[in-house]
Amino acid sequence: MNKFFFCIILIANLAGSAASQNTINESTAAKIDQLFDLASESTPGCMLGIMQGDTFLYTQGYGSANLEYKIPIHIHSSFNIASLSKQFTAACIALLILEGKISLDDDLKAFIPDFPEYEYDIKIKHLIYMTSGINDYYYNPRSNGTDWSSLHFFNIDTAIAASLSNESLMYEPGTQWSYSNINYMLLTKVVEQVSGMPFSVFARQRLFLPLEMNDTYVNDDIFQIIPNRVTGYNFRDAENTDWMIESGYLQRAGDGFLQINRHSPHYGGSGVYTTVSDLGKWMANFETKSFGGNAFYDLIHTTMRFAHDKTNDAFGLAFGDFNGEPIVFYAGGDWGFSSYFMRFPELGLSIVCLANLGTANTRQYVNSVVDILVGEGIIEW
Repeated sequence: MNKFFFCIILIANLAGSAASQNTINESTAAKIDQLFDLASESTPGCMLGIMQGDTFLYTQGYGSANLEYKIPIHIHSSFNIASLSKQFTAACIALLILEGKISLDDDLKAFIPDFPEYEYDIKIKHLIYMTSGINDYYYNPRSNGTDWSSLHFFNIDTAIAASLSNESLMYEPGTQWSYSNINYMLLTKVVEQVSGMPFSVFARQRLFLPLEMNDTYVNDDIFQIIPNRVTGYNFRDAENTDWMIESGYLQRAGDGFLQINRHSPHYGGSGVYTTVSDLGKWMANFETKSFGGNAFYDLIHTTMRFAHDKTNDAFGLAFGDFNGEPIVFYAGGDWGFSSYFMRFPELGLSIVCLANLGTANTRQYVNSVVDILVGEGIIEW
């Protein structure tokens, strides 16, 4: 494993789990530590937390959240979680559905002024389940001619305008599946139109604060101060620098890392900053259902069949299996960040891996941690 990998892992072993023990001993902790090949204060680092119920059984920080100041990682460090944000966008839609204010079959034109008159109607369900036929924004040219990298400012409205500039859809909604951030950007516009408040305010007031996720924010403002924000990094190698040199952004490749700053406050498909402490509260609610009850839980885990073969999507979540055991999972990646989480509903076990190194293989790290827990007898299939 790359020693510069920056990762957070949160393991929630809650009521109803098939785990054979409820502690992480020194031997198991050492094996997990070796898996992540501890980083120094001069590299991106790692924060590890193992949680049962609402109590962390083991926590340990490694490396730096910011290489300029050598700030150590701790449990309240705030990360850009990239596409893991989608589950929170979809959760806001779920709240409005449960209140009877919208339905999955509502036409998008009812909520978005000047929405194009396409040949086919696009409904909220088509956005949730990635089957709208709307081409993602970065496949379309920007009106000012610049690229879509975060080196150039753009916001959610810029992105939506680019996607909706197409005169036709890629396909009839519901007939194909294509992953697209624009679907979830448009969902935030539905929330804003129905609630009468900015999406970031709605998410914080109606979702994050009731869950006591006090350090979780939708970053729709590049000037926003986010306490304990972690800085993202990419390796300063040819893969990451060639295009920057060719475009005139960078003079030379050099060694070490590129520091990544967020200049484009788009959200919906991404844009959430949160901490391992707050993610623990979100994951715990999957077990306790104290927020939203069974109705909320069931809705955000609802799958739907369309006229294509992909049937494992839910509300910003996806169903699958790990070595034959059912899981709910999702992955995310942004410039300088990578994220992945896996949850075993039948075991009450959840794992989240967040990285501030863009090339980190967070999915593989999660898989490896599960292998260790199985080998140590902490998880029993």
